[in-house]
Amino acid sequence: MGTLFNKVTILRPDKTDPMVVPITYQSKEKFVAYLQNMNQNTAGVSNFPDLQTILPRMSFFMRKLYYDKSRKVNTLQYSMNIIEQNGLKVHQKQLAPVPYNFEFEVCVYTRYEDDMLQIIEQILPYFQPHFNAKIKEFSLAGVVDRDIYINLTDCEPEEEMIGLMADDRRHVIWNLTFELYGYLYPQIQSANIIKKTIVNFVGNVEDLLDDAAAIYRVTNEVIPESADITDPYIIQTTEEYPNG
Repeated sequence: MGTLFNKVTILRPDKTDPMVVPITYQSKEKFVAYLQNMNQNTAGVSNFPDLQTILPRMSFFMRKLYYDKSRKVNTLQYSMNIIEQNGLKVHQKQLAPVPYNFEFEVCVYTRYEDDMLQIIEQILPYFQPHFNAKIKEFSLAGVVDRDIYINLTDCEPEEEMIGLMADDRRHVIWNLTFELYGYLYPQIQSANIIKKTIVNFVGNVEDLLDDAAAIYRVTNEVIPESADITDPYIIQTTEEYPNG
């Protein structure tokens, strides 16, 4: 979110070059308290920066996140990878990413209304109501190009006045709420490769766990047993009737 809004600029009438609006990760409550403290304690202090030098500024803050069941994928899906450690091949496994929605609050603070309108004009037209951001994910499956949807769900302007009418100070604030459709990846686990399976067919349900009761058996195994997923191999199938 910070990268998305880190190139917003404004142009003052008395300036020839645009000014980049700084953005920080900070809650609105903390920044407003900082502004109020400046207004109350620094009036008339010549060596302290006034609001004109602090503002405009932007902040963003993650308010909440929640699981999005509408984008759920098969829980059993996973990615596999092979790495080499100490001369040995190690198999790794990672389950499919879990869809989560992240709610961010982006706040814009300015001293003048014209500054605020210039900033808002560089943000709102791109959300109709969502903006598609392409990112690169570095997962076990490798580098994945993924489209991330960011929805603008709310936009609320406000203005706060501080001081007497004769020497009012003010700051204008706009609150923008965004919903980012992202993912969380499970941890990477060591994976064991199955190289042999045995399927027993029995006549009675109560004999399912009794190998000796099998009336028909199918065995599949990898030949050679030492073969890796990248090595040449065959799967040998053996059928037998253990009890007759």
